[in-house]
Amino acid sequence: MAEVAATWLDKKVPDLKEKTQILYANQVSKWIVPILNDKNTPLDLMTIKDWITYFDEVKAQGSAKTAGTILVRIKSIIGWAEKRGEVKPFNPVLTLNVNDIGEQASVGQRVMRFDEIAKLWIQIESSKATPATKACLQLIYITGARQSEVRLAKWEHFDFENGIWTVPPENSKTNKAIRRPISTKMKSILDTLAMVYGRKGYLIPGGNPHKPMTTHSINRYCCRMWDHLFAKYKMPKFLPHDARRSLSTLLSENGIAPHVTEKMLGHTMRGVMAVYNKHDWIKEQAEGYELYCQLIEDAILESLNNKG
Repeated sequence: MAEVAATWLDKKVPDLKEKTQILYANQVSKWIVPILNDKNTPLDLMTIKDWITYFDEVKAQGSAKTAGTILVRIKSIIGWAEKRGEVKPFNPVLTLNVNDIGEQASVGQRVMRFDEIAKLWIQIESSKATPATKACLQLIYITGARQSEVRLAKWEHFDFENGIWTVPPENSKTNKAIRRPISTKMKSILDTLAMVYGRKGYLIPGGNPHKPMTTHSINRYCCRMWDHLFAKYKMPKFLPHDARRSLSTLLSENGIAPHVTEKMLGHTMRGVMAVYNKHDWIKEQAEGYELYCQLIEDAILESLNNKG
């Protein structure tokens, strides 16, 4: 299995997004190669019982959801290898379903309230993190952009004359450019970053100024912010990606139309809208962003007043 997985990583995975490449390489190195190598059974000779034993071990070392995720990955690897004639067809693992050996990965449901976002904002401002780290999480929360879209943003992607931020296709999950208006609050954060780091290269530099901040760094920082907020307020767990669901839900509750929030999130329009409507709704997006930032500001002010 190690050899098949290595071939898959070498031949198939480089065609995928960088973040996906890292995820798949980590899954192979942590959950697939070491455990299956210990079994010392050739891939083509593994029985259904061997696979069940393997997934029981993954579940014991990780979780039922980990086992489910790894089953999906192994089926992808073996299915790919089978089509290339590198393994025998009809491997018994292909008959297993996630519920046979573990659980489906949970779909995120966390929606933060305005008062929670306000508390997070205050915590970010009071932290001792670098300006880039603070700005990265703040921009994620006020734009609803994917973490990678913010981390990989460069100054050249911003048209300040027309007030437009264009995420290039290579930074977009959909492989299509995403156009968002630059809100007043976003402009203020960008001005601060410009004063500290200049207006060249990456907007959010990492330890090496010529490279962007890593996913691990911003996830770790967000986790630290949650640790503080849990200690103070028993706030439920949140992740950077929850900012997207929160923006969409809160703006919908405040009268912003679904097709506008979909554009704010960088989603591809579906059905007839996808075929006939190529409009980015920039004006409507701008109104949505200004409203969202104002509601966050109101919540921050209320939170500070309550402290006083």
